[in-house]
Amino acid sequence: MNEISKPMLYVQQRDIVLPGDLIAEGKLETTSIYVYKEGNRYYSSVVGMVEVKDDKIALTPMEHAYIPRPNDMVIGLITDVGPTYWEVDINSPYEGQLPVGETILRQTQATVDTLRKFLGIGDQVLLKVIAFDRLKDPVLSMRGKGLGKITVGKVIEISSMTASILLFRKRSLVETIAKETGTAIFVGNNARIWISGGEPLMEDLAILALKKIDTPDMSSISISDIVDYIREEKAKRVKQNG
Repeated sequence: MNEISKPMLYVQQRDIVLPGDLIAEGKLETTSIYVYKEGNRYYSSVVGMVEVKDDKIALTPMEHAYIPRPNDMVIGLITDVGPTYWEVDINSPYEGQLPVGETILRQTQATVDTLRKFLGIGDQVLLKVIAFDRLKDPVLSMRGKGLGKITVGKVIEISSMTASILLFRKRSLVETIAKETGTAIFVGNNARIWISGGEPLMEDLAILALKKIDTPDMSSISISDIVDYIREEKAKRVKQNG
């Protein structure tokens, strides 16, 4: 695609943009780590306020941390067990709550001992946000296909910027890593990723690849770069292991 000589803005000055929003197209400059480029198009990777001056884009983040939204899929960590609920760290300033009624347990089974046996402190869980209004803790649910306790694989954290890009603009990178390593990869809205696969070596390679793209300039990393990187690392490890 040819560069557009005159920049085209898709937002107004000082507009608020969301992750994945198209900001502008054409010949522009930016030094912001919160703006990424694809071809001659510029996108936001965070919730922020846009400023454009003299053909330069600036983006001021408004939320550095994960802010829950209904229907978000999150990977949580159980931090406490109450009489009828679990407290869940969802990598956010807000602590999540998982009520007994949002699991397969019956309300009549709700004792602290029963809850601890079902989900203990330190357990990792895949959950869905069902309610949040900033006036009270986000309410989480384990009801739904694929949701529940994570018993296999590994969970890592990445930057919220990278997570937004992978979820909204670069899903093909995740699909490529999963295919090359034979793993299943789930990217949570809260910047945690669950990697699972049959072989520990493949899980480790997937983690290495995900860490490699977790950089402010990830937009410059192509699918072929990732494929080459994984295959080179795999060959090295196979050789080391004889």
